[in-house]
Amino acid sequence: HHNKFIIFDDEAVFAGAGNLTGDAFTKNFENFYMIQIPEVVSRFRKQYDYLYGKLATESSKMPVENILP
Repeated sequence: HHNKFIIFDDEAVFAGAGNLTGDAFTKNFENFYMIQIPEVVSRFRKQYDYLYGKLATESSKMPVENILP
């Protein structure tokens, strides 16, 4: 499970299964949704805050060099 969504000024959410690529919008058959229901947008905001506030690695702990395996 991985999340793909964009929150626009806490007023709308663009979400879906597709990657945010040109092919996803022009060649592939993907599910995308534009949601403007305030309660749903609020829930996405809470999820975003949790994902990037609690679960994400702090930028100071991220690698500074790309080392290939």
